[in-house]
Amino acid sequence: MNTRQLIETYHSAWTSGDFATARACLADGLDFKGSIDTFQKADAFIAALKQFQAMLRNVTLLKSFFEQDIAALLYDCDT
Repeated sequence: MNTRQLIETYHSAWTSGDFATARACLADGLDFKGSIDTFQKADAFIAALKQFQAMLRNVTLLKSFFEQDIAALLYDCDT
C-alpha cells in the first residue's frame, strides 16, 4: 500500500467508525503529539479516537497533500 492509499484508508476508517481498519493502519509504537494529548502506543490512541469520534457530527476533508513518504490532510470537524 502506498502512502496515499494508507492515509486515505486510515482517514476513511476512523471517520466512519471502522476502528479495526484504522488501527491496522497504525504502527504499534505510534508516537503522536497533538494540541491536547500525546500517545506512544497505537491502542491508546485508538481508544481516545473512539471517544473523539463519538462527539462528531461530520468531518469534511478540505485539502490533502501526498508525496512518496509524506502526507497531510486538512479537515474540519463539526462537533
